[in-house]
Amino acid sequence: MSTGTKFSVLIADESRSILINLKEILKNNFPCEQIITCKDGAEAWENIQKSKLNLILSDSVLPKISGEKLLSNVRENVETKNIPFLIISNKKDKESVIKAISSGATGYMIKPFSENDIIKKIESTLHTRAKSLK
Repeated sequence: MSTGTKFSVLIADESRSILINLKEILKNNFPCEQIITCKDGAEAWENIQKSKLNLILSDSVLPKISGEKLLSNVRENVETKNIPFLIISNKKDKESVIKAISSGATGYMIKPFSENDIIKKIESTLHTRAKSLK
């Protein structure tokens, strides 16, 4: 994102503390126009379809619709297929990471994460996305 460009992001996680923490990190470090928080995959998918998003942050394990299915839905939909999608998960095994990336995740973060690490990951995800649009 170029400096000064405001963007919209959606965060999906069943943990209220993770939602609050990520929202604060985004508000304090990025020019966000809108930050949508969702506690389950169904609510996230509904919001993704009706919002113009620049980034999705999602746990891989969510109630109602899993983060993996959410990623699949996003990638299969012509309107949402190019939105950067960052998985933030407790799953740290190599297979989970490989599966997420091969399913179309733009990046993968393992919980717990430091504020500095998540900021760097979001910056690199947005930078990669901006380069792919040129």
